[in-house]
Amino acid sequence: MLGLSFAVEDGRAVTTLEVRPHLLNQLGIAHGGVPYALVDTACGMAAILRLGEGGRVVTQDLHYRYHGPARLGLIRAEADIIHHGSRTMVVQGRVYQEQTLIGSATATFAILSSTEVEKL
Repeated sequence: MLGLSFAVEDGRAVTTLEVRPHLLNQLGIAHGGVPYALVDTACGMAAILRLGEGGRVVTQDLHYRYHGPARLGLIRAEADIIHHGSRTMVVQGRVYQEQTLIGSATATFAILSSTEVEKL
């Protein structure tokens, strides 16, 4: 279990996670999937917030850039909408540990119709 926390701050989606020993790899840093999952969640949350109640999205593509390792302690992802089209939304995310940028992402989300949601 990752144990993510969610918030909305200044209109921006924010997720946090406490990196604990069970999330570390053999090098003593968080497995790369940990900050990736955190920023994917923040970006998806930003997209859903933009759509409003009943809005549904799925990650279509996410490009994550690692700028530094996530270590034991709190990491935080923030996400903002870059583009909102009729069928897709593009979101920019950043992951920090304390004040240090440790990763950034650009994600595209497919906006699902109610019919598409029913087929899932």
